[in-house]
Amino acid sequence: MTKRRQSVYALPMQSLVHDISEFLSLLQNRQALLRPGDTATDRETGSSLNYANALLRHQAQRLGDCTLPPQVMVIGPTQSGKSTAVNLLLGSNMAEASPLAGYTQYAQGFSVGELGEGAVSCLERMLINWSRVEADTDQEVARNAVYSFTQIGDKVPFTDVPVIVWDTPDFDSVSSREYRETVPGICALADVIVLVVCREKYADRSVWQMLGLVSAMEIPLFVCLNKVHVGEQATLLAALQQRMDEAGISCSGMAALPYIPAGEGRLEDTGEASALVERIAALVPRSPAPRSARLIYDFLARHWESWTAAVQLEISATEQWDAVVRAELEDALSLYQRDYLDNPRSSDTLQRAIYQLLQLLEIPGIAPAVARVRSVLTWPVRKLRDVLGSRWSPGGGAGKGEPEGEILEEAIAHLSVNLRSRLNRQLPASTGGPSYLWWQGVIALYDQQEPEIRAAAAVAVKEYQEDFEAEIEAAGRRLYQHLRQHPATLNSLRAARATTDVAAVVLAVKTGGIGVNDLILTPAMLSITSLLAEGAVGQYMKQIGKELREKQLEQVRERIFERILRSRLLELPNQLSANQCLHIPRELVERAASALPKLRVMPREVING
Repeated sequence: MTKRRQSVYALPMQSLVHDISEFLSLLQNRQALLRPGDTATDRETGSSLNYANALLRHQAQRLGDCTLPPQVMVIGPTQSGKSTAVNLLLGSNMAEASPLAGYTQYAQGFSVGELGEGAVSCLERMLINWSRVEADTDQEVARNAVYSFTQIGDKVPFTDVPVIVWDTPDFDSVSSREYRETVPGICALADVIVLVVCREKYADRSVWQMLGLVSAMEIPLFVCLNKVHVGEQATLLAALQQRMDEAGISCSGMAALPYIPAGEGRLEDTGEASALVERIAALVPRSPAPRSARLIYDFLARHWESWTAAVQLEISATEQWDAVVRAELEDALSLYQRDYLDNPRSSDTLQRAIYQLLQLLEIPGIAPAVARVRSVLTWPVRKLRDVLGSRWSPGGGAGKGEPEGEILEEAIAHLSVNLRSRLNRQLPASTGGPSYLWWQGVIALYDQQEPEIRAAAAVAVKEYQEDFEAEIEAAGRRLYQHLRQHPATLNSLRAARATTDVAAVVLAVKTGGIGVNDLILTPAMLSITSLLAEGAVGQYMKQIGKELREKQLEQVRERIFERILRSRLLELPNQLSANQCLHIPRELVERAASALPKLRVMPREVING
């Protein structure tokens, strides 16, 4: 395939790889914090996820301008002779072998032959977030994602091209818990994998789990059965081959190395060792190519459900919480609407608008007298207010003490009780499941912040009521302007005997003698409302009342229920700590899930690498 044709296909491939890798990398990091491999299932999931992320990083670099020589990975369980096999391939004792179990605890790379320009930086990009250490670094301080890299410039490679050989730590010892992700991560770079096992280890479950993982990419696999006594080679190799066939794992070659007691010779001088090196060299490609997109897709698709199960449960829990909050908010808002807006005994908004109208009515011959009377009568009230200070609370004030404030307080309390009850029912349903910590964390945050949320809502109620006074005053002015267009009704109001009482009512409200919600019971107000209710003016007054209630509902919904309550409640899951929640954005999951099937239908030129 030409470079131009390759680049045309590489661009969409890189985009798909990026979308999937972005999600899986974040998932791997979050899972390491949330569930640090406490169970066998967690460890298996972690290994496959680690391998997938490394494969995607490798693919992204290979599709770009990253060039590395072929890489041979030598893997195996503890005390199988991995370092010995590495030294056979290198032709020198570069990898330190030890009879101690689990001695090698980080990956050690050795390059033989001249590396191309930028090869080392390319390797660093493939092992991004790994720590490079010196080759003689104490093995016991190594942990996951640590490697060393040594260039051997004076050696002739065992192949006809430069090559990198990796010595890797074991994956089955007790101490391997500290570095168990190293082998899957480094194997994703492999062009050839050499499995070294001894007769005591080849049947171990950990060996076959690792083989099942790394064989998915159909990377050439060579099995070296080490430390085999004379006469056992054929039997053990046959048994091993049968086991490979049963597991459905393809093997490119298999050989046995003899057991040589100390002082009875050197392994590198045996014909078996020379043949081993030659057979492995024959598997090394001259020019490594990107992985098969089809194989990457198959591997990702096979594990996708297990990887994303916990994420989907969190997304589902978030959706449930969202639905619960929305439902309970609507229920509380319905309570406010039923008990206040739609209840003539409680709703005082229109009466307050009519009260504004009364102040605007200019009644010839009475207004000056009322003003003088008001000045005399309000003096003791004003003196009392000066004495009481902040304790003075006239009946016409907004907030607690008025029907709307009390009913909103009841609605918010109703919301709080119902939400806690729903949370109490949800927690047992998730006990033992991946979402249990999520719900437990939300409950703890709710209990902690519920008083603050209610206090913020109370402040919002007060601010809303103060601001809504302007709407009520405007409604009073609209009523007055409408009355001016109906002179007969206006003259009737001015001629009514109730007008003197009206002035007194206005005075009483202003001085705190009666509350606005008591206004409707006064004879003066009964007379005024009776006159206003007649004919076209009555219809207009009803329309004004309807519009006021609609505006109240809209503002209460937006300023209190949406801006304060809903916003604060739905924010709770975002405040969960890293040991309670994966915190993977839904958009990231959906973008990766959308990109995954597209790998399968990439053009054949890219699929085949």
